[in-house]
Amino acid sequence: MILQSLLELYQRRMNDPDPAQRLPAYGFEEKPLPYLIVIDQSGALVTVKCTLSDDKKPVAQSYLVPQGVKKTSGVAANLLWDSVEYALGIDTRGKPERVQEMHAAFRARIHALSADAQADPGLQALQSFLDRLPQEGRAAIQQSQYWPAMLEGNPNLSFQLNTDPGLLICQRPAVQAACLPKEEDAAEGATETGLCLVTGQEQEIQELHTAIKGVWGAQTAGANIVSFNAPAYCSYGNSGRQGWNAPTGKLAAFGYTTALNDLLKSGSRQRLQIGDASTVFWTEKSEGDAMAQDLADIFGDDPKDEPGRGAAAVKKVYTWVHSGKAATLEGDGRFYVLGLGPNAARIAIRFWHCLSLREMAENTAQHFDDLEISIPEFEKNRHLPMNRLFGACVAQKKKENFPANLAPAVMHAALHKQAYPLTFYRAALLRCSIERQVTWVRAAIIKACLLRQWRENNSQSFAKDYLVSLNSNLPEQQKPAYSLGRLFAVYEKIQKDAVDPNSGIRERWFATAMHTPVRAFPNLEALSVFHLAKLRKQSKSYGNFVTYGNLIDEIMGDIPDGFPDKLDLEKQGLFCVGYHHQRQMLYKSKSKEAATDVAVTA
Repeated sequence: MILQSLLELYQRRMNDPDPAQRLPAYGFEEKPLPYLIVIDQSGALVTVKCTLSDDKKPVAQSYLVPQGVKKTSGVAANLLWDSVEYALGIDTRGKPERVQEMHAAFRARIHALSADAQADPGLQALQSFLDRLPQEGRAAIQQSQYWPAMLEGNPNLSFQLNTDPGLLICQRPAVQAACLPKEEDAAEGATETGLCLVTGQEQEIQELHTAIKGVWGAQTAGANIVSFNAPAYCSYGNSGRQGWNAPTGKLAAFGYTTALNDLLKSGSRQRLQIGDASTVFWTEKSEGDAMAQDLADIFGDDPKDEPGRGAAAVKKVYTWVHSGKAATLEGDGRFYVLGLGPNAARIAIRFWHCLSLREMAENTAQHFDDLEISIPEFEKNRHLPMNRLFGACVAQKKKENFPANLAPAVMHAALHKQAYPLTFYRAALLRCSIERQVTWVRAAIIKACLLRQWRENNSQSFAKDYLVSLNSNLPEQQKPAYSLGRLFAVYEKIQKDAVDPNSGIRERWFATAMHTPVRAFPNLEALSVFHLAKLRKQSKSYGNFVTYGNLIDEIMGDIPDGFPDKLDLEKQGLFCVGYHHQRQMLYKSKSKEAATDVAVTA
């Protein structure tokens, strides 16, 4: 299913009318080439052109070139483009004999082209240039200002005629036609044909699939999704033939690897990093491409130069759902989400989701509805991408501290409207307990986890604003734990107004009050008497003395059975949510601003 949908994407994008979006035809690929050797019709060197950008991290311009061969420990040359050692035969690493062999292989591939290609003036000029390399060509190249960098990095390069500044020699029509894979190649017996498991057709089977690049943590040279590297791993009856454990036709292998590499390339709007999973999105139909880009913005971090892009994308999803478009035929198109994780020389499939555009949009909107909670008035960034949620649940907000399986599980729950994993809920509670701080992001996570758990266990529906802000009308079984959190926030505020210590009751008592209230609240109650007495003696704080006293009486009315011995996990979450809600209310009251609850997603 994964390879089939990627192949469909390739076939659709290969025929895209927009050249910038179009994927290369079978047998070609887009390759960054830092340097071009520009020659004239006689084969003399004109100049060495550098295509690197002027950015802090220079990026080479990409060109359409014949598909590269898979490099191994042996000698294997690309056609009409390759490294300095292959293309120019210049030794950069102290292995002259091997470089001589590599350059011979490079030239052999050019000689093997058809007669039509050999008659092309561009290819004839290149042959002449290569013939003159030992005598004068190499010395001329070494005079270039770019030669030290070329010698050090052994970069890829290709060739260009000075009369065709926008065209490489490998892109000239006659040469390009000769570079196309020929069907008769299969008839020569180089490889066998078999039933392709992706297309269901009899095709020439690909032995080694093109490497997938751009997966975070994987090898920079790329890694494989489909690969078998030793006869011991082959199934019985395959006689050690590589690629026959999962037979894939050459066209299918080229299509899915090209599409996936394009989705994963740097700067792609259809990829994001969720924990250690490199995640890509695409759709069955071109009409959904914008939605795929929006989903990457919704769950990904805002770019530094465009803050607010994620919140705008969330708004677009809400608009799409509420406008009724999701219920139309457009909403029936398939939407794909693929998460890839590093695993040595191979790539692990972290998660794979296939759902309709309608389900994706509605479930995404539900995800943000459940995360909605009152937030501090000073908070400007209300968007909650995945990495921000995970960062609130781990020490120092470091990506490497994310539990390996947390990202896939949370993503699965968000896209399928299921309960969030218990690991996610416990991690948020643990950070609250350890750091003695209930941030609004942690409170949002806890609230969302509780809502989904209750909804799944009791088939219960909740109003959209349930537990978004301070609520004193909760069910009886939820009210005591929630009220204890509120009471703790009031005690903390009283102490701050009365004495404002450097280390208050939150630093000393929060974890105890959250887990075993009976051990903390009697002490806090005694302290509050002292703090209230101090407020009463201050004329300017007498109003607060009366307000806090009434508030404590109101909250204590919701704890009729006294302080419980301990709180279970569910009640600890209610404690944290109640604490957060009461704090927001107390501090809003002080600033005398409108007590308007602000939605998490504007």
